[in-house]
This record gives sequence, C-alpha cells and structure tokens, in this order.
Amino acid sequence: MEKKKVIILIGSLCLILILAIMPFMAAYPNPATAVEKRSPIVLGIMAALTGTFANMGLSFERGFTVWVEKTNQEGGIRKHPVKYYFYDSQSDPTKAVLALKKLIETSNVHAVIGPNTTAEALAMAPVAEKAGVSLLSLSGSEVFEQKGFKYSFRPNISSGAHLGRVVAKVIRDIGSSKVAVLYDNTAWGKSILAIFEKEHVKDFGLEIVCKGGYDPDATEFGPQLSLIKASGAEFIFNTGVSLAGGLAIKQAREMGIKLPIITFAGLAAPEIISVQAILNAYCQEPGVYVTALKCDIWSELSKDDPVRIFVQKWAPTIESRYNIKLRDGEWRGVAYPELLRNAYERLLDEDPNIVGSGDLAKIRSRLRDKIETTKHFMNGIGFFTFSPTDHCGYEPESGAALTQWGSDRKLHYIGK
Repeated sequence: MEKKKVIILIGSLCLILILAIMPFMAAYPNPATAVEKRSPIVLGIMAALTGTFANMGLSFERGFTVWVEKTNQEGGIRKHPVKYYFYDSQSDPTKAVLALKKLIETSNVHAVIGPNTTAEALAMAPVAEKAGVSLLSLSGSEVFEQKGFKYSFRPNISSGAHLGRVVAKVIRDIGSSKVAVLYDNTAWGKSILAIFEKEHVKDFGLEIVCKGGYDPDATEFGPQLSLIKASGAEFIFNTGVSLAGGLAIKQAREMGIKLPIITFAGLAAPEIISVQAILNAYCQEPGVYVTALKCDIWSELSKDDPVRIFVQKWAPTIESRYNIKLRDGEWRGVAYPELLRNAYERLLDEDPNIVGSGDLAKIRSRLRDKIETTKHFMNGIGFFTFSPTDHCGYEPESGAALTQWGSDRKLHYIGK
C-alpha cells in the first residue's frame, strides 16, 4: 500500500512539473523549427520566360531555382527563410513595369532582382527609385548606371567597357584590323557599338568598315551580310544575345562568308545552341570566339582560381539537374542572390531584429545601404566593390574569359 502511495505521489509531482514548464516550452521553439517561424526575407524576381529574350530568363530561372532551394535547405539567411515572387516580364518593358508595381505594392518585397534587358531596366528603375526598393538589374550595358539612380545596381560585367575591350584585343592579336559590326538594334546593342567605336577601335588600331543593325526577333539578315561580304572586312563582331544573333551567324556561313566571328556568351545559351544548324555554323572554320565569363568554363580553371572555388558549390547541381553545361545565364541566377545574401548577413549582424520588425521602409533603405557598401565580394561573375558613385562595382579582369568553339562542339577556355 505504501509503495502504491509513493508511485501516485511521484506521478503527481511529474504532472505538476510538466504543467509548470509548458509555458516555457512554448516560448522557446524547437531549434529544428526555428527557421520556419522567423520572418522571411522577401525577394521579387523578374525575368523574361517568354518573348524575344526568353533564352536569358529561362537560364536565370534554372540557376535561381537551385539557389533558393539549397539556401532554404541549409537554414536560410541567418536562419530567415527566403520567400520570393517570380514574374515573367515577357521581354516587354511595359509589362515589366506593371509586374514591378505588384511586387512593390502587393507582395511587399525587400528588393528586386531583374530584369534581363536594358530597355526593361530603364523602364523599371524610376518606379523602384520612387518606392525606395533596390533593383539589381541583369543588364550588361553601362547606360543603366549612367542615369545615376540611387536604388538601382548592376552587379554585372560591362559588355561595352570590359568585354568590348577583350573583343578589340582578340581581333588585333589575330592580325586583323578591318572589322564589320552586326549589332543588336536595342538600347543595349547600340550602347555596345557606341562604346566599341569610342573607346576600343582607336586604342587597338582597328577600322570599322561596315556596320548593320538587326532587331532581336529578326530571322533574315541578307542585306546586312551582303554589305559585309563586299566590305573587305577581316573579322565580324556580332553583339547579339538573342536567337537572332545565332541565326545571323548561321546565314553568314550559308552565304559563304568565311571570316572569324566574335560574339557574347548569350549566343551560347542552351536554347540557341540546341538548334543544330546554328551549332553546326559555330563549329565551321574559321570558328566563333565567345567573350564569356570565367564561370562558363569553371571546371577548366585552376583549382585555386577564386571563380572556380565559388562556383563549384553550385554548378554540379545545376548541370546535373538540367543536363546542361553551366553558362553565365544560369550562373546569374546564383550570383545575384548571393550578393544580396552578403548584404543581408551584414545587415542582420548589425540589427538581428530588423527583418521581423515589420518596418518595410526601414528594411528596404538599410538593405540598399548594405548593397552600396559591398567590398571585394566574389559572386562567381567576378569581384565587386560598390560605392555611391559606382553601382556596377565590377573589378576589371576578375571574371572575363575568352573561349572558342572546338571540333568537339564545345566551348574551350583560351585566356582572358
């Protein structure tokens, strides 16, 4: 009987103890679920999944999908999960602006990554500026930051200033001086041509003997190519990044134009080289050179190269999941949010409660400040250092590469 009383007494005491500590158990959540209960980091993503520049947006989406899944699986950013809203700009500046307003006013995003093109970015920037929301554009044109927007950033290699110089140097080093330029008839393409003419042609002793523009959705290039064929050009510089650029190279070979061609990495996107006739044209002698980013050929870099060290964490997953060779289009889907991760981490280290504060204007403003104070950060595109007067931030030569199509139908790294 006494033993039974003791058991009952012990049971009662355990029950009292459990009831006493339950409030404290509720106040301190299980560490395994703590990430889920923290306020999310909210990002807006804008990319062209349809329309003329869909190849660029689809590439970006592949990379970003892997980034956000892996980031949340590993505990988020300082234990804050990443939530995002993804809009298809449809390669249309007007539709991009409408989607941006929804992201800002309805989705309450902290910052926006995108869009792909300069025309879309120029249309969106004033809206982001007025709302005080950071916009990280994927544009490769210097014209974007020349507008002096406080909330707009372009953490990207400059196609005109940086890659344009690589183009001019390659043409000269191969022994050519007379150049024909086929340029994309967009704000981006025109800015590339203007910078090439102004800054690089004279420096490298070149002469532009012929130039012709084409719309990014063009399919016929006979008039432009006929002029090139009769111009005495020794080299063709094609600034295109859409399917039209690849078709122009295909038609040049079909017309018997056997000049070396140099272009940008956009024309190496899977959606373009999957067209067999285009890939065949790339591999015809005397070949096609591609000014690319080092992340495009990360596996060929030395093991201590900063780009390879950074990219190898993500590239194998992207390549195996989508059965592709990583290109800078996919990599931008990782590089841009990684730069934002760096800004968020510095912000949260300084103010751990800011994301959960509910003060959206404060979050947006202080995040912008952290982006602008980014110093020597490697994101796989290259090293970036921002300042109030430099919202591109790319450190020259830290991420550029020159590649060439080989007989095995693959791009190969041949130098900076």
